[in-house]
Amino acid sequence: MLDTPAAKSSLLDQKDLLLSIGIGETPLIYQATFSIWLNLDAVQQYAYKTPAHANVVRKTRERDWYSEEMFTRFEVLGSTGSWEGKTYFEEPDSY
Repeated sequence: MLDTPAAKSSLLDQKDLLLSIGIGETPLIYQATFSIWLNLDAVQQYAYKTPAHANVVRKTRERDWYSEEMFTRFEVLGSTGSWEGKTYFEEPDSY
């Protein structure tokens, strides 16, 4: 098993992380993470410069853990309303 608790702990310590949920299949749950960040710099800082995350990535490759991989980034184009009383993204001019 990978050292995912350390990576998860370091993920939850990131100040610009808005949401993180594990995605996977039983019995190997939380094989992947879906997360929402305030900005690209915060994502890159965690993904490439956090030792716990780098360790999990290294072990994943050494053990050939995934049969398939996909890393995808999406940009939030706009939002409406607030989340826990805060507005994180600007309102769009139009959809």
